[in-house]
Amino acid sequence: MRKISGGYCRKAPLLLQTIYWCFAPIWSQISAHSRFVVAKLTFLSKRLVLSETEKELVI
Repeated sequence: MRKISGGYCRKAPLLLQTIYWCFAPIWSQISAHSRFVVAKLTFLSKRLVLSETEKELVI
C-alpha cells in the first residue's frame, strides 16, 4: 500500500502539471470571455437604468 501511495505521490505533480498545461489556455479564453460578458452586461444595465431615469425626468 505504501509503495503505491509513494508512487502516486511522485506522479501526482506531473499529472497536475499536464492537466494545468492542457486547461490553462482554455481557462484563459473562458475567463477573458466571461469578463467581456460581465462588462457588456454591466454596461447594458447601466444604460437601462440611465434610460429609465431619463424617461422619468421627461415625464
